Amino acid sequence: MKTPLALLQIYTENLKNNVAGIDRDYYCDTILEETENLSKMVSDMLEISSIDNGFLKLSLEEVDLAELCQDVLREYHPILDGYQTNVSLSENVIVSGEIKYLAQVIKNILNNAVQHTDNGGEIRIALRRESGKASLEIFNRGEHIPEEDLEHIWDAFYRTDKARTRNGKNNVGLGLYIVKTVMDKLGGTCCVENTDGGVTVTITLNCQ
Repeated sequence: MKTPLALLQIYTENLKNNVAGIDRDYYCDTILEETENLSKMVSDMLEISSIDNGFLKLSLEEVDLAELCQDVLREYHPILDGYQTNVSLSENVIVSGEIKYLAQVIKNILNNAVQHTDNGGEIRIALRRESGKASLEIFNRGEHIPEEDLEHIWDAFYRTDKARTRNGKNNVGLGLYIVKTVMDKLGGTCCVENTDGGVTVTITLNCQ
């Protein structure tokens, strides 16, 4: 959190002191961006604190995973609009879970896909029901994850790209950790693998 806080302090002080030659619009845009980064980081850290301390209580109910995916994709339309998005959702895929946390799982995987896909690149979302299990796969076209990083991909604060993601956004390394923790509590599984032309993240739950 020190980096965005330091930027906020420096940029705000320069604006307040009317430092000559600065681009005020750029400074204001940066302050807004770093504030958003901090807000998301704090939210993720509070979520992790709740999970790690055993405060996460899931109220299980029947959830139509196809409908939930559609809801999330509608919300993410402005974000995904700049990508080649292919969506294939089987109907009436019912699982046991809590909508809030299942939605967070889908969003976190989508965020990860977007962060690691060049603008205009391909992202595929596929939901299938096979042998009594619901399988949601999200593929992003891009570089493969180094083999030495694959076993750590679900660790909190672990980043495969140690500096910045390919689209230039900061990556704190909490999203996939939350995915793994929620899936464990729901009795599901999650995996990430290098596939032809990119990376695929898959979550699996028992169907009702």
